[in-house]
Amino acid sequence: MGAIVASIFVSLVATIGGLYFMYQDKKNRKSNGKG
Repeated sequence: MGAIVASIFVSLVATIGGLYFMYQDKKNRKSNGKG
């Protein structure tokens, strides 16, 4: 049971982290005007 919850938590954190990183990357590109 604990292993399932842990795997779900890890995948959730990875998904949120990836989306947040992509969002920050887009924001940085807009402000810099490069790329």
